[in-house]
Amino acid sequence: MRAKFSYIDDCIKIGEGIFPVLVIENKKLYRGVLSSFLNSCEEDYFVFSEDFKPFEFSKDGCFISEPIFVDMNSRKLLGKLDGYMQQTANDEFAEDTTEVKAAIARLADKLKAFCDFDCEYSDETDTSAIIKLMGFRFSAEFF
Repeated sequence: MRAKFSYIDDCIKIGEGIFPVLVIENKKLYRGVLSSFLNSCEEDYFVFSEDFKPFEFSKDGCFISEPIFVDMNSRKLLGKLDGYMQQTANDEFAEDTTEVKAAIARLADKLKAFCDFDCEYSDETDTSAIIKLMGFRFSAEFF
């Protein structure tokens, strides 16, 4: 992965075992860069790319402002965990996922039939809704 900082000519390489340090001595520029990361506006100063294809840092990256006190259960990281679980459910546990969706549809049919008034439900149960229902979080023992 590479990052292009608007005030430097060369790209900054980022990867496993590579820990670049960017020192910004200009206080105004430093505040601007820090503020852009805190407000998810990194593109004001940086272009991030993987295999020379730009990507949005706010979607595929995570800015950790306090590395000692990382909130592992922040909304953004939980979204990434849910995305990983959804992909895993669809790829590795497709049969189980299909069975769960069928069971939910059967329950919905029973509830609808039991109801005294006309009602409808969405017959498209997607994996992301099931994963969100499970409420995955990082364990306190993890960090």
